[in-house]
Amino acid sequence: MAIIKNANANAENKLPMYTGYLDETTHIHVIDGNSEMGKGIYHYSTLAGSTSLVKKDGTVITDVEGTCGHHCVNCEKICYARNYSKRNHRGVIPAYIDNTLLLRGNRDQFFKELEDFFKYNFVSCFRPHVSGEFIDYDHFKRMCEFIARHKDTQFYCYTEAEEYLDRAEDEGIVPDNFIVWISCCDKLRESNPRNHRLAYIENGKNPNPDFKDYFHCPKINKQGNKTGITCAMCKVCPKGNKRVVVMYKH
Repeated sequence: MAIIKNANANAENKLPMYTGYLDETTHIHVIDGNSEMGKGIYHYSTLAGSTSLVKKDGTVITDVEGTCGHHCVNCEKICYARNYSKRNHRGVIPAYIDNTLLLRGNRDQFFKELEDFFKYNFVSCFRPHVSGEFIDYDHFKRMCEFIARHKDTQFYCYTEAEEYLDRAEDEGIVPDNFIVWISCCDKLRESNPRNHRLAYIENGKNPNPDFKDYFHCPKINKQGNKTGITCAMCKVCPKGNKRVVVMYKH
C-alpha cells in the first residue's frame, strides 16, 4: 500500500497522520466481519464523511477526503463510521485510504480484485462500504452488476444515496440478492413513495411516524453499548425481512 505515516503529526503542524497515493502497490482490502457484524459477513470500507478526518484536538488523522460527498450533511456527530475511524485509526485508516483511492482512481482494478476475491473465497454474505458511501452512480451501478454475477451470495448495504437506488430501480438493474437500506440517520422523513427499507438512529426524541412499526436492532443497548448480538446472529438486515430498522446511537 502506498501509505505515508507521519509520526510527528500533531495539532500544531497540521501534518496528516496518514496520507496516501495510488500506485501499483495499492490493492483492495476485504475483511471478514468485525465485533458488531460477526464472522461470515465480508465487507470493504472507504473513508466516511466529506472532508478530511480530524481529532478533537485538531490533529489531522488523514487528509484524504471521505466518500460521502453531498450526502454527508450535519451528520458527523452521530456518524458511527467517522467516530469508529477516529478511535481505531491505527487499525483501519490505511485500508480505508487504499479502497478510497482505488474507487476514485482505478475502479476497474477495484472490481477486478473484488472478483478475484470471490473466485478464491466462499462468500455467503457481503456488505459494501461498512464505512463510507457510494461515490457516484457508476459505483452503485457497477456494484449491482457485480452482485448480479454472484447470485449465491447475499449482499446488503446502508446508503444515503437514495437517488442512485431510484435510478437503478428505474433501469431495472437492482438484483434480488441485494438488500438496500436507506440511512435516514435521525432525520424526520415525511414520505417514502417507493417503499424503500429505512434505517434510523434513535436519539430518544425523534417523533418519526415510521417508528410506529419497526424492528429495533439488538446489537446496541440504550446506553450505546454492545450487547454481544451480532448481525450474523440476527440476520434481519442482510435478509431484509423488515421494512424499518432502528438502532441506538453508538
